[in-house]
Amino acid sequence: MELDAATLIAIVEHAGDIIVVTEAGPLDEPGPRIVYVNPAFTELTGYRPEEVVGLSPRILQGPGTDPKTCAEIRAALQAGEPCHVTILNYGKGGREYWLDMKIVPLRDAEGRFTRFAAIERDVTESVIREQTLAREALTDPLTGLANRRAFQDSAERAWAGALRRGEPVSLALLDIDHFKQINDRHGHHSGDAVLRSLAATASSCVRGGDLLARIGGEEFAVLMPDADEASAAEAMERLRRSLETQSALVDGGSIAFTVSIGVTTAVAEGGAAEGIATLLKTADHALYAAKGAGRNQIMAA
Repeated sequence: MELDAATLIAIVEHAGDIIVVTEAGPLDEPGPRIVYVNPAFTELTGYRPEEVVGLSPRILQGPGTDPKTCAEIRAALQAGEPCHVTILNYGKGGREYWLDMKIVPLRDAEGRFTRFAAIERDVTESVIREQTLAREALTDPLTGLANRRAFQDSAERAWAGALRRGEPVSLALLDIDHFKQINDRHGHHSGDAVLRSLAATASSCVRGGDLLARIGGEEFAVLMPDADEASAAEAMERLRRSLETQSALVDGGSIAFTVSIGVTTAVAEGGAAEGIATLLKTADHALYAAKGAGRNQIMAA
């Protein structure tokens, strides 16, 4: 037995999911007009029906809405096909929310597409949770810098870009001098303060396009795309001097520390993973040479 129109309307009006119905076109600006929204839409977005009916759903998009997702939606609508995406939209007042959105074409009695219905579910909490977990998986929790995994991924992408452009790539490894003595003499909480101090100072010294990461206990890496040997050594010498003249604040006192730095430069060629592995190995040799030469200095290889 088919449901009558009044029953269908009651179901839609009381549905927990957001339902938006638009005209089938035009797909070009200003876009298809909204002809119906249910109460769940108003509850999520803050827009009353009279504020949005007659306008395009594009009023809900904003600076963070992914253009690729919008293009995917447009292609499906143009083909008269259903689509299923996750999209960032904006409510009244600019509040961001994420939607799991399914759009289906609706036909009239003659089989022509006359409407599109979007069935949407608020998935903001789950998306933010996933984003947080992904960010944490790539971030060193103590310093807030990229961790070794993030460094490797970003370094390989940088290497691939340098390979296409024929540019050099420089990499430096930094190691805090006598870090074990700092921990033994002052305690691990003081060692942590030194690590955070190094991260803060280094973050303010590196170029905008450089990648700074903590890749080990007291070991940090700086990847410098498009930096030749001379400019990389100069940048690391500035960083070394900055660290030498600063101290980590701990329990009302301060701890002075220095770093040893190994730096190397290569013109990108071959596979990204192999290229970065070679840079790391070469920079590591230079780092140990700097330590062997008395620490608190830079060695290039």
